[in-house]
Amino acid sequence: MSSVPCRLWRIVLAPLVLLAACGHDNTVEPQRSDLLVMLGDSALYEHEVVARIPVGIAPDDSAQLFAGVVDAWIEDQLLMQVALDHLSDADEIDRLVEQYRRELILSRYLSRVRESGRGHVDEKDVRAYYARHSDEMLTERPLVRGAYLKVSTRAPQLDRLRKWMSEASPRTFENIEKHGLDHAQEYDYFGDRWVDWQTVARQIPYRFYDAEAFLEANTDFETTYGDWVYLLHIADYLPAGSVMPYEFARAQITDWLEQQVMRETERRLVQRLVSQALDEHVLRGIGYDPVSHRRLTQ
Repeated sequence: MSSVPCRLWRIVLAPLVLLAACGHDNTVEPQRSDLLVMLGDSALYEHEVVARIPVGIAPDDSAQLFAGVVDAWIEDQLLMQVALDHLSDADEIDRLVEQYRRELILSRYLSRVRESGRGHVDEKDVRAYYARHSDEMLTERPLVRGAYLKVSTRAPQLDRLRKWMSEASPRTFENIEKHGLDHAQEYDYFGDRWVDWQTVARQIPYRFYDAEAFLEANTDFETTYGDWVYLLHIADYLPAGSVMPYEFARAQITDWLEQQVMRETERRLVQRLVSQALDEHVLRGIGYDPVSHRRLTQ
C-alpha cells in the first residue's frame, strides 16, 4: 500500500479533529445505510468522510485515508469524553468557545462590510483630519528619504555605483536602475517618500548606536559584510519628535478613520436589530430598557 504524505493527512484530518473538539452535532439525519459509527449521541456518516478525501488519489491511498478519518474521529470522540469527565472547568471552555465563535462571525461580517466599500474614507476627510491634528502626530523615530543598494563585492561597476549613489540625481538613479543592478541583491529608491529609519537600518549589518547623530553627520554610508557591499544615501531626514509629513501619516489616519466608520456601522446595525427584535417581541425589556440603556423600576 502506498504511503500518504503527512501534510495530506493533516489537511484531511484537521476538520474532523476541530469538529470533535467543538462538539459536532449532526443536525441532518441521512439514511441509516450512510451511518458508519456511533459513540453515545454522536454519529459519523459516510458522506462526511468521503467529503474530506481528495478526488483523484490512488485507490489504496483513498482506502487508507477513509480508515484514518474514521479512526481519528473515534479517537477524538473518546479522548474528548475523557477530557470532559476530568475537567472541572468544561463549562468555562464552552463559554469561551461560544464567545470566540461569536467574535469570529462578527469579524467576518464586518470584513465583508469593509470589502463592500461601506467603510471607505474619502481623501478629503483624511486631509481634514491631518489639518486639525497634525501637531499631535509626531514621529517616534527618525524618518528618511534616499536610496539603499546591496551589491556583490565582485560587481564590475562597483566604483561607478558608489559614484552614482553619492551624486543622487534623477539621472544617476536612472543609470543605477538601467545598468547597475545585474549584481545587486536589494535596491530601494525612497527619495520621493518618507520611510521609518528602522526599516532601512535593519537591512544593513551594522549597528547604528545613535540614529540621530548618524543621520546628522552622514549623507553617504558604506559597509561590507561577507560578499556584499551595502551602500546608503540619505537625501533628507526628520528627527524623532517631528510632525509627521502628510504622506507618512496618511495610512495611519485612513486606518483610524475606517475603524471609526466601522464602529459606527456596527452601532447602527445593533440599534436596528434591537428595534426589530422589540417590535417582533423577540426581545423584551423587563427590568432594563435596551433603547434608553437604563434599568426600569419594578
